[in-house]
Amino acid sequence: MSTFKKITDQQKALQETISKDGKQALAEEFKKFFNLFPQVKTIKWDQFTPHFNDGDSCVFGVNDFWIFTGTEDEDGYEGSGSLSWYNVDDILKNNYKSQSEVLVDTLKSLSKSDKKWYVDFVKGIHENNDLFEAVFGDHATVIASINGFTVEECSHD
Repeated sequence: MSTFKKITDQQKALQETISKDGKQALAEEFKKFFNLFPQVKTIKWDQFTPHFNDGDSCVFGVNDFWIFTGTEDEDGYEGSGSLSWYNVDDILKNNYKSQSEVLVDTLKSLSKSDKKWYVDFVKGIHENNDLFEAVFGDHATVIASINGFTVEECSHD
């Protein structure tokens, strides 16, 4: 076996392991979120590398995480709010103004350890683009629920 083939096979095996293990780990984290926030039925996001970025490098990114409670109409893409990373640390100080109204009542009732988990979860989903790309791919719309993930092709500019 050639060196290139051997390294390519190793790379492919590692990528498959990261994708499989990453998906399982993300499923566990999202399941905990849905258990803490039963009013949220799904979370939807787009992730992709833009085709054009006004002369800047086109870099893969995960976009806003939209919350759906099941009460939105069919055209309500933005759902009931988003999982905002903005001032997420304020939650540990019982300041919820930057968070979606859908989550505030539940956030207020969470234990200190669950609030810390929520802060780490929100930071984690916003800071791990490489993991999301490895698990769900590029140009993907992902819908998370307590039962797992659905991945569709994402159409974007």
